[in-house]
Amino acid sequence: MATKSVTPETKLKREIVAWLEYNGIDTWPVPISPMITARGRAKNPMRGHPDRAGVFRGRYLAIEIKAPGWAGELKAEQAAWRERLENAGALYILATSVADVEIAIAAGRVA
Repeated sequence: MATKSVTPETKLKREIVAWLEYNGIDTWPVPISPMITARGRAKNPMRGHPDRAGVFRGRYLAIEIKAPGWAGELKAEQAAWRERLENAGALYILATSVADVEIAIAAGRVA
């Protein structure tokens, strides 16, 4: 039986979730599956939303997780969600490591 390889981003997601759980911060994955409208067309209203969501110190928490060494720009949908969430007072973290999350959570601010 062949073993599935784990991508660096999947590995990082698991590490971040483990750190959050260890520190008592509940988060959940954001479903981005298409939805079917009455006309049968597929839509994805959450497209671009950060990978994880939760509540931290009474504020919405959103974490976009990118592979280690990632140096690209956010996609347009991701940048729009970041702006929307930050304007609403959410804690938005763009994480390329567990340290990014630790630092932002310790400061209680966005990264």
